[in-house]
Amino acid sequence: MTPCDFCGTVAASWLYEVPEENIPLLVAAGDGIAAPLPVDDGLWNACFICAPFVDGRDVGALLNHIITGARRAGVSFADEPLWHALLIGKYTPLMLDGTRKKPL
Repeated sequence: MTPCDFCGTVAASWLYEVPEENIPLLVAAGDGIAAPLPVDDGLWNACFICAPFVDGRDVGALLNHIITGARRAGVSFADEPLWHALLIGKYTPLMLDGTRKKPL
């Protein structure tokens, strides 16, 4: 059973593939050389609860679902606005044109 990459609480039933050109890059510098590094592999597993948020391109509702579930599990967020900003950056590429959805 593959868990949902978003809420982590339910078995995933869908795989979303983000096109390579939509995957955000970080620039890592070391020894005077800067190199772009992909933030992730562009593959996201989603459960039947999270998939409609992705399909509807509703990153706000997806974040609310994730954070609400995390709170129920006892996770506290010291700086919730920062978490929102980080997660928006992480999940927004998924909402762009070109993302493909396949059943698992």
